[in-house]
Amino acid sequence: MSLLDQAEADNAMLLEDDVSGFGRAVTLSDNATPVPNVYQAKGQVVRVGVSIDPGTGLQVPGNTCAVTLRLSSLGVLPQEDWSVETTDITGAAVVGKVKNVMLDRTAGRVTFMVRG
Repeated sequence: MSLLDQAEADNAMLLEDDVSGFGRAVTLSDNATPVPNVYQAKGQVVRVGVSIDPGTGLQVPGNTCAVTLRLSSLGVLPQEDWSVETTDITGAAVVGKVKNVMLDRTAGRVTFMVRG
C-alpha cells in the first residue's frame, strides 16, 4: 500500500468512522432555488467555547465550530454560505452557514468554519 493509499484509509477512519474515529453526520445544502441540492457526509466536528477578539488578539468566550470532511467521499466542494447541519460530540445541534473554506489537497481534506 502506498503512502497516499494509507493516508486515504486513515482519513476514512478518522473523519468518517463514528465508532473508532470522529465521524459525525453532516448535511450540506447549496441553497439553490427553487430546489436546493443536499449533500450527506460524515466528518469531524470541532467545537470550542473560545474566539479571538480581532481588536486585541486575545481569547474571549465564544462559540467556534469547524467541520473537516474527506474530499474523496464528498464529490463536491462546499461553498461559502451553504447551509450546514450537524451535531457535536455531545449531540448538541450545530446549524449555520459555511464560511472560510480551506482545502488541503495534500491530505485530501476540506475544513470550513460554521457561522450561526
